[in-house]
Amino acid sequence: MRSPFINRITFIVLGLAVPFAFVPLSGLLPKVAAQSAGDSVTGHVEFINTISVTKNHDRYSLSAIRHLDGTVSGEIEEHVRTADGDFVRSGHGTILCFTINGNIARIGGIVDHVTVAPPADPPPPGTPFILTVVDNGQGDNDPPDVASTPATVSSLERALFHCSDGVSLRLMFPAVRGNIQVRSGS
Repeated sequence: MRSPFINRITFIVLGLAVPFAFVPLSGLLPKVAAQSAGDSVTGHVEFINTISVTKNHDRYSLSAIRHLDGTVSGEIEEHVRTADGDFVRSGHGTILCFTINGNIARIGGIVDHVTVAPPADPPPPGTPFILTVVDNGQGDNDPPDVASTPATVSSLERALFHCSDGVSLRLMFPAVRGNIQVRSGS
């Protein structure tokens, strides 16, 4: 008789392996896997999206951790309002991968749920997303952290590519509130 611990490990391994069995990774995972156990990206950031017509106020909290076995767990919760306070979007996602390069973290995941203001249509659950954050320090004299808006992408392969090699996110905004911490386990 197998122990509950072995059954749980088998379930976790299959749960992680099966979704990726159908994705042509074409060498994406080696760079991601080269990251260190103990890496993490955590915090909260608020910024004004100066590109949006309504100067949206975007805020999100995230937590991503690389475990000793190399797996990643984490989540993000986002809320967006216009400068006038009108609801734009709120959503939650599961983080599947991240890569740290110095003080920069590139993150990829899948949407769990999103609610948007009409007439926009929300992305369906399972839609891949990417984002990038920059940790510019913790001190009063350090420049503000910088963050992108979470952006949906066309495929899981594209999200994994963002984690391994980076997808250009030209729209990065300085935090007006909050703090992101990018920590390397090495």
